[in-house]
Amino acid sequence: SLRKDLQVIEWLIDDSREIGGRSYGFLALRTPGGGDGHLYIEDAFRRGAGLALGSDEKGCSRFNNFIAVKNLEEVLPDLLPWFYDYPDSKINLIGITGTNGKTTVTTVLWGTLRALGSNSAKLGTISYFDGKEERKAKLTTPTLPHIYYIISKALRNGCENVIMEVSSHGLELGRLGKLRFKLVGFTNLSHDHLDFHKTMESYFQAKLKLFTNHLWEIAILNLRDEYGYRLLGETLRVKGPRGRVGAVVPSHVLESFLEKFPVDVVAGYDNISYRDLSLSFKFSLESKRYREELKVEVPMIGSFNVENLSLVLLALHLMGFDLREVLKLWSERQDILRIPGRMEYLGGGDMPLVVIDYSHTPDALRKALSALREVFPDRKITVIFGAGGNRDKDKRPLMGEVAYSLADKVIVTSDNPRFEDPLSIIEDILRGIPEPLPPKVLVIPDRREAIQEALLNASPGEVILIAGKGHEDYQEIKGKRIHFSDREEVERAFNLITGRVRG
Repeated sequence: SLRKDLQVIEWLIDDSREIGGRSYGFLALRTPGGGDGHLYIEDAFRRGAGLALGSDEKGCSRFNNFIAVKNLEEVLPDLLPWFYDYPDSKINLIGITGTNGKTTVTTVLWGTLRALGSNSAKLGTISYFDGKEERKAKLTTPTLPHIYYIISKALRNGCENVIMEVSSHGLELGRLGKLRFKLVGFTNLSHDHLDFHKTMESYFQAKLKLFTNHLWEIAILNLRDEYGYRLLGETLRVKGPRGRVGAVVPSHVLESFLEKFPVDVVAGYDNISYRDLSLSFKFSLESKRYREELKVEVPMIGSFNVENLSLVLLALHLMGFDLREVLKLWSERQDILRIPGRMEYLGGGDMPLVVIDYSHTPDALRKALSALREVFPDRKITVIFGAGGNRDKDKRPLMGEVAYSLADKVIVTSDNPRFEDPLSIIEDILRGIPEPLPPKVLVIPDRREAIQEALLNASPGEVILIAGKGHEDYQEIKGKRIHFSDREEVERAFNLITGRVRG
């Protein structure tokens, strides 16, 4: 009966606002956070839905096109692939997880594949793209119905690949169902989201699910700490006979690596150097059958991007692409490597150099500031940052400690306070800074004022890192998203500086 009823629709989604006519079916799901999709069935039908599925038969009997499905949430991982005719088996699904670097790896990989002529869709923190239409993202990893919706649209739009960021929340909450992947990847693991996971071990176990709970053909891992090596061990344990595993390591461990670990190929990096706002490094590939070395030069900041780009190159190599062609493409199409809010730089010359970055964890903030120290050892560095409300409180003083130790001037401000008092969040951050408050540390709760204070009082050549929000164009305050863009505020401050100089 259900099979016959579902023949009248093309799409199944769980957000009534996405309904686009009778070809859409609405899934009234109950979520772990207490949400209940049955409350939006009327809205779905008002928007033209062909039918609705839910588990509350009695409460929804008044709707003519309502179908009751017992334990709908539990059967969803089987229902969706059957309904869409197993789209993940017809497209290269690529999933990248890790604390930091997911957006850089997925965005560069997505842009490179498209530039190489392989049309690709994406799902990530910045946006979703189905092969034709790009939309702002609501969640880094959307719900399972939305993932299948995008994959199916991507197939219809002629895409060969779907590249997605895989969050620990998405893995822990079962948003990935039984998806099959062409390639899975791991960037790194550091302190974040402990408000949700409680411990680093639980956080690690959530990330591990991408490699142990899903079928995959290729796995690539960045090995920079014990978590990477633990993940490698588990990945090798579950690898099927046709699976291939690749690892990224510093080049000094490259030679002995293949003797210790049965991976198919290992990538190494060394000879990292900086010139203004560009970096270069030597990239090596080694297997039991071949060895190759390439020089990589890119317009990016930060040694951590060496690890990110090495993962991208390793992925493309294992997918069968010529890396010399990729590097030629990167030199010709530098826009592929420019990612909104990821070490994005503005100004310079007669203006201070401003870097906008999404770094909102202690490790990411340390990497961003250390990168700027490496590139600009003789320049004064100011950092502006805050911390998100109603999230992991333990990382706040750690971020304060990092900022104080690595920057010449520190301005503590608001990020997304959500339902918390911004001053309370700032007090948590300041616990990582010595008392009494040193002269180099300022507290300016208003983020716009903080940015103007830094830029209007900066000298040409000074470097200002605005951390935490990156690409976001809003602040979350007491349940509302209020428009706010770090980039726009920087441009506003530059205009004030220009007007002051002319005056």
